[in-house]
Amino acid sequence: MTHLFHDYETFSECDIKKHGAYRYSEDSTTRVLMCAYAIDDGKISIWQSHKGPVPAELRDALDDPGVVKHAHNANFERLITKNVMGIPAPPEQYRCSAVLARSLGLPGQLGNLCRAIKIDAEHTKLASGTRLINKFSKPYRGGWRDHTTDPEDWQKFVEYCIRDVEAERTVYNKLKPWDLPDYEWNVWALDQKINDRGLPVDLELVNAVQEMEREHREYAIARLSEITGVTNPNSRDQLLEWLNDHDANLEGLRKQDVENALTRDLHPLVTETLHLRKETALASVKKFQAFVDRTSMDGQLKGSLMFNGAARTGRWAGRGVQIQNLSRGSVKDIDTAIDVVKARDHEWLQSLYSDVPATLGSLTRPAICAPDGKVLVVCDYSSIEARVLPWLARDEATMEIFQSERDIYKEAASGIYNLLADQINKEQRFIGKISVLACGYQGGANAYKSMSANYGVEIEEDRAKQIVSAWRKANPNITKLWAAVEQTARIAFMQRRSCIVKSAMDLTCVAFSYDHPFLRCTLPSGRSINYYKPGVEDVQSPWGMREQLTFEGTDTYTRKWERVPTFGGKLVENIVQAISRDLLAHALLLVDQAGMLIVGHIHDEIICVADEDDETALEQLSQLMTTNPWWADGLPLSAEGWTGKRYRK
Repeated sequence: MTHLFHDYETFSECDIKKHGAYRYSEDSTTRVLMCAYAIDDGKISIWQSHKGPVPAELRDALDDPGVVKHAHNANFERLITKNVMGIPAPPEQYRCSAVLARSLGLPGQLGNLCRAIKIDAEHTKLASGTRLINKFSKPYRGGWRDHTTDPEDWQKFVEYCIRDVEAERTVYNKLKPWDLPDYEWNVWALDQKINDRGLPVDLELVNAVQEMEREHREYAIARLSEITGVTNPNSRDQLLEWLNDHDANLEGLRKQDVENALTRDLHPLVTETLHLRKETALASVKKFQAFVDRTSMDGQLKGSLMFNGAARTGRWAGRGVQIQNLSRGSVKDIDTAIDVVKARDHEWLQSLYSDVPATLGSLTRPAICAPDGKVLVVCDYSSIEARVLPWLARDEATMEIFQSERDIYKEAASGIYNLLADQINKEQRFIGKISVLACGYQGGANAYKSMSANYGVEIEEDRAKQIVSAWRKANPNITKLWAAVEQTARIAFMQRRSCIVKSAMDLTCVAFSYDHPFLRCTLPSGRSINYYKPGVEDVQSPWGMREQLTFEGTDTYTRKWERVPTFGGKLVENIVQAISRDLLAHALLLVDQAGMLIVGHIHDEIICVADEDDETALEQLSQLMTTNPWWADGLPLSAEGWTGKRYRK
């Protein structure tokens, strides 16, 4: 098998950070400045576009379906090859070293990756790249700089491009022993096709929302001036001074400061001022600008999904619009809100909705809209993690609850309150729901309180401790699983061997092994979660100073590359979320093979587009999603969905 390693440097008037790789590659001003490339372990060559046409060696390699094309963040190289060079670039022919790195728990950014895996200085990415890209890849005072204007820096730019290929090839060779299996590269290829296809966007609605937001902001600022008389209503200090002169007693104008003040009995004009301040400070409609910036000329929002974006679990992450984080919204009659917004009638909008920014923010999901003659077909796994966890723990009683389609939250509450499920009231069911969500990964009283607070309910610490204790007593197989997973991981690392997790007097389908420098957790699907440079050391934990398993990785909270401690519950959480991801990947392949048109997926949900008169699409999607892979025998899957023109929760 022949391998091509390559890296493009380009120029465009389009801002790639703002518009994304798809709009960038489709922009008429985008052109290739140079391409560094190498065949297998051969010498790295450089093609500079101003010196002549594409070398035959490079074009033949790009054209040849038998050549594997390698790049770091290969989506960019693939799009440039296809949309700028005019050469077909099927994703099946590509391999991405950033995807491989993230699958191993390593940084995706090339420079950080080289540092993390200790690549020799002569093979790493040059640090001067950002300066050179800013000089040659972007417009300069309405024109551009190139080899004629800055020959010395241009030569450094050439060297930078060459060194990128050297770094990419070195990374690949170093990580090749842990390459992804072909199955995973097939999932990545499908991911690229889904990103290429994109989500259909109602740009008329998006533009109307932005117009209404601008008009409402002007109204709010004018009204603030009218009430307060301050010279600049946007000034925090001026507005704060006026409010405190009128007995608001505020320390600042942060969101929580304003929310707290609105709970007090204040003068009506002070209350109105606080509401107006809250409305002008809201960021609820900023996603609409991202829709405008990143939607292609064909009305499709492309490139919203990042394969293996979540550390360790392999779940997808969002890019650009961040479709995984769209507002649920507070408006019930969406169709009416859309009609009013599209009519561009601000007075009508105000007369119907007391909180205009929140109303506009509620239209982010409906902005995803099927084209004429089509509908969205959407199906979501039901309580997927709550199903995978007992399946993994061999908790037959909990799996039977799902198989018999009983209410898992009432059943959880029945174990806490020692009552029959049909005796559980609404308040007790809520306690059961929070227990399922908060306790499954060894969360204690603080985790329970935090989860409850997210649902708007405050729980006393003593009560939280009682609930957590009762839940653990009622779920012994899961509590045993935490200890078994942590013990097995430690044994695999300390004894440098492979061992299968044993829990609840039975072997699970999960194993740990040490494959220097990785501690690898092999999932039922055969895919691995990888922990780089594991160790055991004393760490401050919720239980005090204790010896814990650690590894090198990106900390979830600090976002820094450092030693990260872990424990049984966290390892189980990684495993359950990774299995849930593998179930989604399996379903995506089945749905695609069945000929259904996938345009996106969010968390555990698949979004397709089908003909309006297709009465079988929803049932077909549900059946495909609940078809167990060979490795998930006995896992009680369920998926529910809907069809409609506009995306909704």
